[in-house]
Amino acid sequence: MPNASDKEIINRWKRNTQPLRLAVYETKKELGIIFKRTYTKREYIIDNEIFLNTDFEITSYKELLPTFTIHELLKQSGYEPIPIDSVQLLHKIDSKDIPVLSILDKFQPTPSINIRKIDYSAVYQKLVDGCNEVSLKFTFSKDEHKRVHSMLVQTDQGQEDILISKENQYKNPFNQLSTEKRIFSVLQPLFKQLHESGFILDEVSFKEELSSSIKSWKSCGFSISRIHGTNYRTGNEKGSSNSQQNHENSKNNKNKKQEYHALEQYYKLLGVTPSSSRDAVTRAYRAQAKKFHPDTIQGKNLDDEFIEFATLKFKNIQQAYSEICVARNWT
Repeated sequence: MPNASDKEIINRWKRNTQPLRLAVYETKKELGIIFKRTYTKREYIIDNEIFLNTDFEITSYKELLPTFTIHELLKQSGYEPIPIDSVQLLHKIDSKDIPVLSILDKFQPTPSINIRKIDYSAVYQKLVDGCNEVSLKFTFSKDEHKRVHSMLVQTDQGQEDILISKENQYKNPFNQLSTEKRIFSVLQPLFKQLHESGFILDEVSFKEELSSSIKSWKSCGFSISRIHGTNYRTGNEKGSSNSQQNHENSKNNKNKKQEYHALEQYYKLLGVTPSSSRDAVTRAYRAQAKKFHPDTIQGKNLDDEFIEFATLKFKNIQQAYSEICVARNWT
C-alpha cells in the first residue's frame, strides 16, 4: 500500500508538465592515516529532493521514505523510465570494474539528464472538466542547435505549457512522420478527455491541419467548443493578397467540412440520420431527453458521478436537436 509520501509525489508529478531533472553529485573523502587516498562517492537526486543511490534506490525524502521504487513512482506519474543502461555503465580498466556515468559526465560542471513526461491525462482532466471551450496553441521553433515543439492548453480552469519535444539538430535530423507520431501520442489522451466531456472534435481534420503546420514550421492554434466544434487558425503567415484569399477560401471550405462533421455527431447522438424525417428526429429527441431528464434521474438514489454525467448528456441532447433544427430550417 502507498504511504503519504508515495501519494504526495505521484499527485504532484501527475499535475506536472515539465521534465524532471536527474542530477548526480559527488562527495569526496580522504581515507588512510599515512597513505591517504581520495574516495569519491556518487549519488543521484531527482526533482531537487529525492535522493537515490547508484542502484537508483530511494535513500532520502523529507521525513517519510516512499514505499514505491523510483521507477514505479515515475510510471504512475506518467513519466518515461530512467534510462539506466545509458546512465550507468561499467568500464574495465586493468581488470578492475570502474563505474562510469557516460551520459551525465558530458554535462559538466553539473551533470544531469531530463526525464520526459509521456502521459498528460491527469493534466488534461484538470483543465477540461467543467469548461465549455479549449484553446490549443502549437509552437514549432528551431535554430542551428535544436528543435522545440510545444503546446499551450488554455481553458476556463487555467492553462499549461507542455513541452512535447526538444531535440538536437545534429544528432536527430528532422523527420516529419516521427515528429507527428510523437505529437499525436501526446494529444491522444486529450482527444479522449474532450470526447468524454461532450466536446465536438473532428480528429481527421484536426490532424490534417496540424500536419500541414508541422511541415511548414508555422505556429497554429485550435479553438474547440462544445457548441461550435473546432476552429483552426494559423500564426505568422505572410503572403500576397492572392495567397491570403486562397487561405480564406480554404478556411471557409474547412469550416463547412467541420460543420458537416458536427451535424453528423448530432445525428449520431440522437440515433437518427440526415435523411430522417422531422417526426422521426423529434421522437428520437424526446425519447433521449426523457431518459436523461433531471426529473427522471432524481429520486433514484444514484451516485453524484452518474447524475453529473446524465445532466451533461441531457444538455448535449438539447443542443443536438437545436442545431439540427437550425440546419434544416425547422421553425
